[in-house]
Amino acid sequence: MRLLYKPMPIKILMIADAPPLPNTHFFYDHTTQDTLRKCSIEAFRKALPNQSFVDDLAFLHFLKENGFYLDDLCHTSLHDTKKSKDKDAIHTIRAEGKALLTSRLRQYQSDSPLVAIISVAKEIKHYVDDAIFQAKIPSSVLTYNIAFPSPEWQRNQLMYVDSLTKILLELKKKRII
Repeated sequence: MRLLYKPMPIKILMIADAPPLPNTHFFYDHTTQDTLRKCSIEAFRKALPNQSFVDDLAFLHFLKENGFYLDDLCHTSLHDTKKSKDKDAIHTIRAEGKALLTSRLRQYQSDSPLVAIISVAKEIKHYVDDAIFQAKIPSSVLTYNIAFPSPEWQRNQLMYVDSLTKILLELKKKRII
């Protein structure tokens, strides 16, 4: 489903930790309730008030048309591993994800230069930063790290919306979006 909304080229790459469990919710599945998508829509509405998102599907098409893409550090769910609180297992999965992300970053950059990378989760910042370095992404690419809008933490949702809104306003001011 993710590939249906992959723009060509990718200008602004958002990187989250990992997809949710199957058949629960997913950013790119407009038929589900997804907190990351809901909070992203709110931030885009604040930063781009003239842009109309009549529904979640229209928002996903807007992202694609404007070069935004959400990828994940890991392409398998970490839900059960996080529940078990096995930090070594989480680190191993994320380290493996970093190697794969490095390859994807090289591909994205070779397709067309990335303009910005936004990692969405404080705990993955160093993995994403390492992947950016190893992929030799130029320092001219803007990089950001913001808190994940966890469904359980209203404060994180507010921080995410505020942070993403500021980033979008900066990108708008620089005429990137």
